[in-house]
Amino acid sequence: MKTEGQIWDKKENSFARKYPDSSYSKSIQYSPYYLKEDLPIAISIQGEIICIPKTSSARHLAVVGSSQTLKSTFMFALMDRKRWYWKDRCFWANDIIDYLSYDHRITCQNPTFKKQLRYLGEQPKGLPLVFLYPNTNTLKFKGPNDSKTGLYEIPISIPFEEFINNPEQFERVCGKMKDSKNYFKELKEQLEGCKTKEEVLEKLESLPSAQTKTKLTAMLKNAFEESVFDIENNGVSTVRVTQNKKSLVTDPISAMMVAGLVPSLITTNLSTKDYMPDIFGYYFRKIFEEKQDGVLNPFPISIYCDEIHTILEKKNLEIIKRIVREGCNLDNGGISFHWIAQNYHKVDSFIRDNTHYLIAARNNSDAAKKIAEDYDLDKSYIEKMKDLETFECLLLTKERFKVYSPDRNLWYYTKDPIFGKIIQGLSAHRIGLNKK
Repeated sequence: MKTEGQIWDKKENSFARKYPDSSYSKSIQYSPYYLKEDLPIAISIQGEIICIPKTSSARHLAVVGSSQTLKSTFMFALMDRKRWYWKDRCFWANDIIDYLSYDHRITCQNPTFKKQLRYLGEQPKGLPLVFLYPNTNTLKFKGPNDSKTGLYEIPISIPFEEFINNPEQFERVCGKMKDSKNYFKELKEQLEGCKTKEEVLEKLESLPSAQTKTKLTAMLKNAFEESVFDIENNGVSTVRVTQNKKSLVTDPISAMMVAGLVPSLITTNLSTKDYMPDIFGYYFRKIFEEKQDGVLNPFPISIYCDEIHTILEKKNLEIIKRIVREGCNLDNGGISFHWIAQNYHKVDSFIRDNTHYLIAARNNSDAAKKIAEDYDLDKSYIEKMKDLETFECLLLTKERFKVYSPDRNLWYYTKDPIFGKIIQGLSAHRIGLNKK
């Protein structure tokens, strides 16, 4: 069947005007799998409901576009629906700009957005968010914690034991000391029991090489000053949770997901820190390991990474590639990786090539050309992507979309490009948050 959604008509700027509330209600009433097996993500220019069909394995998705094109708005809408409809355990991995995730703990407030939800047969619903702050020496909370408003903020840190066992995974902390693993191997047993900075530094005195001792001492002093590790109770590093009547100890992010909460990693205070990539690398590795080892195995896992360019360094790229490559094949829904970028063409080609769904907002010329190349689009799409307005997008896939007609009892699958408008989330967004 030909996909009507590929037709681009700039004059058709309001699906609500063309398809009134009653037609949407009728369509949903006669489509029993809608909102049960299919995930609505956009409305086509013709008013069709564009969905991602549910599969047994994980699928990766990206939203790309210039600044202020509502990429994060789309991604939060996706997270809302995957959490409540598909029961995914979700992790917002990089809240780096102005505490973007805070508003999403409450239900959608904007009357225009709520009207759109009614068109789709949906109800507003907030996310059970917990805000986790990687500990730094300049840590500031947005808080204070307030149970009445559902604001829960927790400082977190990396177990020092993880560092001494795998120092090669912390490239920024180790700096130029490429042989740090060999040095720590000699001191491993002595350092594992240390509870204070002073105890650690005292153990370094036993190293025979004065030059090595000086370099290691300087490196660890800097890490301690930045409060990266859990020495002297610098933040929460492990959490005990109960799953299937078993008591488990895991990292804070995995623990929150086991408990059915949505952890948001607040990186506003971390963005100026040199070791920011090390923090991400550690938590991405832990999530992958905990999924493999069974702690997160009963649930499909969804990771949402805003501003992906801020974390793509060698070690992080390795674990992200592994998640993208192997996450789809893990048990019980696997791990899906969803990412946001302003410059699509600068994202690693392996990540791009293994992303199943791409939502393109307005893009610059270089990004639009690379998108057209990757998805075998003709040149006309390049100019159209450069000219998209707020809320408008081009939906692309290497799999297939499921498309519902709003005014007929019909649905069909398609792999064709579709122009449309993003659907708002179930949770609140700061746009129009205070409007009544």
